[in-house]
Amino acid sequence: MFVHTESSAGGRPFGLYYRSFSGHLSHPSSNIPQMKLLRVMNLRPNSDRSYELKRVDLLVQLRYLAVDRMPKPLVGNFVNLEFLIIDSYETIYIPLVILKLVKLRHVKIKESAEFEEDCYSCQTTNLRSLSDIWINNDKDVEILRCSPHLRKLKCYYYDDKLFPDLCSLTDLQILNLSFSTYFIGDLTKVNFSSTIKNLTLSDLGLPWEEMSTIGRLPNLHVLKLAFHAFVGEEWETRDGEFQELRVLELWLNDVIKQWITCSEHFPQLQSLLVNQCINLEEIPSEIGDIPTLQKIEVYNSGYEVYKLVVQIEQEQRENGNEELEVITNNELNMEDLIGTAGDKGNERDKEKIQIK
Repeated sequence: MFVHTESSAGGRPFGLYYRSFSGHLSHPSSNIPQMKLLRVMNLRPNSDRSYELKRVDLLVQLRYLAVDRMPKPLVGNFVNLEFLIIDSYETIYIPLVILKLVKLRHVKIKESAEFEEDCYSCQTTNLRSLSDIWINNDKDVEILRCSPHLRKLKCYYYDDKLFPDLCSLTDLQILNLSFSTYFIGDLTKVNFSSTIKNLTLSDLGLPWEEMSTIGRLPNLHVLKLAFHAFVGEEWETRDGEFQELRVLELWLNDVIKQWITCSEHFPQLQSLLVNQCINLEEIPSEIGDIPTLQKIEVYNSGYEVYKLVVQIEQEQRENGNEELEVITNNELNMEDLIGTAGDKGNERDKEKIQIK
């Protein structure tokens, strides 16, 4: 059952035959006992006030619970819970009783979360995904290590001198890691699990010379670098790196000016996105020689970058590659860009370059 608005909640019938509920409850304390066999509950707050979750402990069959606050101390009753989603504008504190839920696999806190101190006694968890958690010290890292089957982790790291050692998470495939300030600690401690396939980094402030730590990851398919994840005016890639990379995204980096690479350094690349790298002078023309490349997206960049991606698209079409798609938000005259690329009068080229 889905109840779309508060006004329609009061007239709805409730009964034990319901297995899934999403929306608003007019009177949770009286409605919830009538739905004790629910397996899925997506509870939406009434206007600006949250529900008092006084009777949620009756829902012992729940597999999926989405709310706007931590439903403690009742969470110990959720012996069948597998998914816990909390959408809150405040910091959520995760108690040990959550980590002890045997069937719990996925915890998603949509703003930010921290471990309570009682979690430091945690021995093991069965979590498969966890986000968005603040890591404040070594003890918090140890809690993560108690989740050996963790596959997806999104975390914010507070200590700018200590890089989190997550190499023991041998099942980790998706990692989103942000620092509160630039990392200024021992660069030899910067390491990632070799199992990672999807990596997003922001605000680390690492020099481009340290990119080899990432480039050597054998299973890396997606790399997103945002908010000065790496700093320095020049990034030069090296032989043998990024051999399995499919997607590369560069976001919000006003420091990088030169990118030196060749097609052999990204042999499997399918998609390239450059957004708000305002001082980047060009996208290397060698990128266009990657046989697997399907799409280049450029947003909020300089004229030369726009011109070069059009040239890449032109050259590839001349070589018989009609599949490469170039997408930009360039506001300059389309005729000028295409004319600069060497084919001013080709109407088909105008249609190929999509302005968003």
